[in-house]
Amino acid sequence: REPGPGELRCARTKKIGQAMTMDPFGDAVGAWIMENISKESWEDWMEMSIKLINELRLDLGDGSAQKVYDDHMRDFLGIPVTVFELRDAE
Repeated sequence: REPGPGELRCARTKKIGQAMTMDPFGDAVGAWIMENISKESWEDWMEMSIKLINELRLDLGDGSAQKVYDDHMRDFLGIPVTVFELRDAE
């Protein structure tokens, strides 16, 4: 079946899921997530990101730690590298 109103086919799971209602970042990455990632996959990432931050002791105020976080998020959600390049050019 095709996604209905308020749904999308998630790029991560390839399954139909709920569309997100809020852009998580307000930039090119957030826009891509809104268009391609289901609410369920985003919630999975939120759980995983907490573990990532705690286990690697990431300080997201530090540029190198933010890059580690972004790399893991990109891999987990399947975000193309070009989307991060667009964000960095903004």
